[in-house]
Amino acid sequence: MGHQTALENQREMLEEMRRLEGWRWENWKEQYVEWNDHRKARVSDLFRRIDRSHTGNVPRDVFIDGILASKFPTSRLEMSKVADLFDKGDGLINSKEFIDALRFDRTRELKPLTDHEKVNEEILKQKNACSCCQQFKIEKVAEGHYRFGDTQIKRMVRILRSTVMVRVGGGWEALDEFLSKHDPCRAKGRLNIDMFYKDVAPSTAIDTMRAFTKGRRARANSSNTRQQLEHFCHLAETR
Repeated sequence: MGHQTALENQREMLEEMRRLEGWRWENWKEQYVEWNDHRKARVSDLFRRIDRSHTGNVPRDVFIDGILASKFPTSRLEMSKVADLFDKGDGLINSKEFIDALRFDRTRELKPLTDHEKVNEEILKQKNACSCCQQFKIEKVAEGHYRFGDTQIKRMVRILRSTVMVRVGGGWEALDEFLSKHDPCRAKGRLNIDMFYKDVAPSTAIDTMRAFTKGRRARANSSNTRQQLEHFCHLAETR
């Protein structure tokens, strides 16, 4: 079990290293700022909780653990890259420098988002909407391809008619509808018939529930079997 866990951890580490190839601070910053805006949270509040010395300088490990504990979708490996930008070699992260670096340059020309950026943005938004104790996994494995949950299936995700869609079988399904069937906190309370039957049932079909009763043929067969047993028993007694 321990060996299997070690192999799984190593696999996840390799996948995370591949994901972080070409990592850019600007991309991480935009995601983190958007995530805080969505939660109506302030970064200064984070530092008030973790800055126990009240000096404005927080140990590197405490800074990383604080971000991870906030449930922002990142990893320890990625947070090490963030910390490297602010650690001057003393193992400390200055809160003012970090908060200042998060501020956007309002004079910068805002470029329209590409389809891939729109997909990434919507994925992050939906991922943050998960309320499970252990957040539902949505892992980017390549541009336009994601894994959902614990499955190893890679699914194509695209923008179609201004809606983020997931490839399912031979068709497409809206991301929010797909997650409503697979993310446990969204699927809670839904029956299989609600999630999977609606699209294949005839429009005239009516679903009903009835108590099970034996049919006429079953009762007739049972009666014949009983008569045959009684006949054999009678023969055995007369011999």
